Amino acid sequence: MHPKKPLPRRPLSRNEEVREQLRYQCRRVRAKIWDMTKRRERFEAARWVEGHIGEPFATASVEELRKLKGYLEYKLVHGHCPIHENAHSKLRYKRDGGSTEARTKIKEMLNRKFGEKCSKCGKSDIPLTLDHIKPIALGGKNELKNSQLLCIPCHVKKTRGDSRIAHVRYFREKFPHKKIPRMN
Repeated sequence: MHPKKPLPRRPLSRNEEVREQLRYQCRRVRAKIWDMTKRRERFEAARWVEGHIGEPFATASVEELRKLKGYLEYKLVHGHCPIHENAHSKLRYKRDGGSTEARTKIKEMLNRKFGEKCSKCGKSDIPLTLDHIKPIALGGKNELKNSQLLCIPCHVKKTRGDSRIAHVRYFREKFPHKKIPRMN
């Protein structure tokens, strides 16, 4: 039995050629930033790209790929994209959650005030985590009145819901003309 000959490919239009060249260039730069042989880093790269151009790499238009190429090249040199130039890590750290000491103090005060039990299910004698009632990603503050102690299962459920809300808000704000991608 003879192997089948591959069908001849139709010639690409000029726009498709440019798009393929840009995708190739973006892949090369992306591979210098993330180790694409590792599953976790591929996932991080995909989330980063989707968060910066509003859709997956595979379906991006020529304009979005040009923008992405610029972001990736800048990130390769500076360690972050130009969008986050002013969001210095120390400033984000202070704004988004404060020090570990501050979080520990809040956790101790909550333990004294409410006892060592989960705020949602009431279980005690299990490890508890500090949770922000209104998440910091949605504008909450790292303070006592916005904090509660939750067991790990309750915290995971709450965080999953908060992440969905933040995801939808982010895409509505940044990319109002696009369909909101599904979260895994």
